[in-house]
Amino acid sequence: MSVETSRENTYPLKWVTKQVAVGYAPHSLADIEAIKSSGIEAVLNLCAECYDLHEIENAHGLDVHWLPITDEDAPQLEDAQKAIDWLNSKIGANKKVLIHCRFGIGRTGTVVMAWLLGQGYSADQAEALLDHTPSEPKSRRQWDFLDAYSKSIGANAIERPADLETRRSRLGKFFRKYILMNEWHM
Repeated sequence: MSVETSRENTYPLKWVTKQVAVGYAPHSLADIEAIKSSGIEAVLNLCAECYDLHEIENAHGLDVHWLPITDEDAPQLEDAQKAIDWLNSKIGANKKVLIHCRFGIGRTGTVVMAWLLGQGYSADQAEALLDHTPSEPKSRRQWDFLDAYSKSIGANAIERPADLETRRSRLGKFFRKYILMNEWHM
């Protein structure tokens, strides 16, 4: 058995619904084959930093919509709606779809949550559907996007998690220095 074959079924899909799964950016052709062997036919790729991955996915037989979003950011409302319309068209054609960003966390959780809101789920219901996955909005911009998106589709406003402001970020060291600098000037 070759190395490629032995890795065939190691890509860990997490199903949100019967037709929508989340995951991370595939790392190899074996990952792409494992995705396809799971019944996935289409991919909503949210990776801005993996600028040619969508081309590789497409070249290997997946129907791909690329919505590049910078890490920890959120899409523009119009771009998100186009991606959600594309997603709905694939689901309407009875295709299974994988939604991923690089690690399958913030951007993925944000877009999937927006899609679920558009399907009529409340924010709490959407979060519960994602609870068994690592996918969830992480940044303030992502929560602000979800609030704006929910209002744009006539759904209830979204509240940011109460602890969002105290969560650590990669910029935590900078912000701690900034807070100290502000205290110095008081």
